[in-house]
Amino acid sequence: MAKPVGEKVPKQMQGKFEEITRLTDAFCSQHLNAEYAEMSCQLAAALCHKRPSPLATELAKSWACSNV
Repeated sequence: MAKPVGEKVPKQMQGKFEEITRLTDAFCSQHLNAEYAEMSCQLAAALCHKRPSPLATELAKSWACSNV
């Protein structure tokens, strides 16, 4: 799933954002629906904007689980 229109993730967080959304998109497509995938993507983007971002210090799998 692509980033929502208008969501800009800081360049230094782009890799982590893509890793997390790849995991949440896969889970949502198998077990939930597109609305949950969109919400998880928006949450990951919001967390990428926090200074300092909590996503930078933890494993992507942990954040993906907490986002869904």
